Amino acid sequence: MKYSLTLFAAASLLSFISCTERESGVSGSAGKPLIVVSVPPYAGLVEKVGGDLFGVLTLVTENDDPHTYSVTPNELVKVSGAKVYFTASLPFEKTLVSKLSETKGGPALVDLLAGLETRNFSEGEHEHHDHAEGEHDHAEHKEDADHDHAEHDHEDAEHKKHADHDHDHEESELDPHVWLSPVNLIIQAELISSALQGLVSSEDEKATIRSNTAALVADLTAVDKELAITLSPLRGESFFVYHGAFGYFARDYSLKQEAIEINGRSPEPKQLTDVVAKAKAEDVHVVFVQPQFDQTSAEALAEAINGKVVAIDPLAKDVIANLRDIAAKLKAQ
Repeated sequence: MKYSLTLFAAASLLSFISCTERESGVSGSAGKPLIVVSVPPYAGLVEKVGGDLFGVLTLVTENDDPHTYSVTPNELVKVSGAKVYFTASLPFEKTLVSKLSETKGGPALVDLLAGLETRNFSEGEHEHHDHAEGEHDHAEHKEDADHDHAEHDHEDAEHKKHADHDHDHEESELDPHVWLSPVNLIIQAELISSALQGLVSSEDEKATIRSNTAALVADLTAVDKELAITLSPLRGESFFVYHGAFGYFARDYSLKQEAIEINGRSPEPKQLTDVVAKAKAEDVHVVFVQPQFDQTSAEALAEAINGKVVAIDPLAKDVIANLRDIAAKLKAQ
């Protein structure tokens, strides 16, 4: 009996440790400066830029809904002890950033939306990037990447439109899904690089970060050109998604995103009827869904148009592979 109790206690301890790590989402943290990010795509960027020099705490996992996510007390303690928190204007971050701003000795707050051309959820087509040239001028963003991130003002009026746990989107609300654009990711990679270089003293470590950044920027530039070619036959066409997270992706490649949600809520029957009519008129046969949301409305739409539901995940950590996956599924629809 004593032997069985010992095994049970050991198993319980291992289970507790596993759950704690899974909750915190910490990777490679042992004895290294801790960096905090909101969502997995930014964890992927930090790891590519910083290599194994830093530990990364990801608050929202790929299975969480960022709109309803709430930081646990255990996570708040860990965030407070981090060196840098890369904020991204996710809904839950307003309260968290406010708390951290009042905490002495807390992490430096770096705004990953600094220098980006952001959009609101209500916006449709924008002036698109000229992929025919195949080049992007990123030099103009260098000055933004080198500014003093620790002193950045997170009370910017454009970023104050979020309710902490409210999944309803006002039409004028900022769309924070900027990481679904290679152009934005290149600017963010430079911001991350600048902040991480400020945390190391060794010239060799700084050189490693710069080298990693250059390689990442090259990969992002290449995938941007690749996606422009892949999606060029679809210019001007619509794709239907449950949650409107792909506005920046659509903007980059001259596509039209149609969200099933109405201001962040599942559509009423009359609204769904209107969406069905639009999908039929545009000869749409695929409805894209994200695993973080209820798929009932998407499945109802797919059935009504004699189509199918296809999963695409805006929160995948390997953002370059995910951008390719999204493009391939759009082309195949």
